[in-house]
Amino acid sequence: RRGACGLSSNKVAHLRVAAQAVIDGTIQDQRLEAASSEDAIATLCELRGIGRWSASVVMLRGFGRLDTFPGGDSGVARALRELSGDPRIDEQAVLEGLGPVRGMLYFHLLLGRLCNLVPARTDW
Repeated sequence: RRGACGLSSNKVAHLRVAAQAVIDGTIQDQRLEAASSEDAIATLCELRGIGRWSASVVMLRGFGRLDTFPGGDSGVARALRELSGDPRIDEQAVLEGLGPVRGMLYFHLLLGRLCNLVPARTDW
């Protein structure tokens, strides 16, 4: 069931758990900022409903950690295939080649989708 904001009631419950963790001090942005990206992701994943993808997005978009890439995003994978022209592109090899700035790829692919540079396809 979707609420007025378009999120499932389950996702809303998980967001409330995360918000409460910030309010009660369980999660502190200063500690996340000081931690390595991997340690910060592990800390966020301790919250109910927060998985690696969500934690990676928080670190990339919220903390500017360019060494982080939210893997497993089907939209990103689709955009990468579309832009590269290679339906069998090795996403992991591309990410490894980008090293500590791999998060920039996520932003470029997102921007491409937002600017309609990557067609929205559902037949992959």
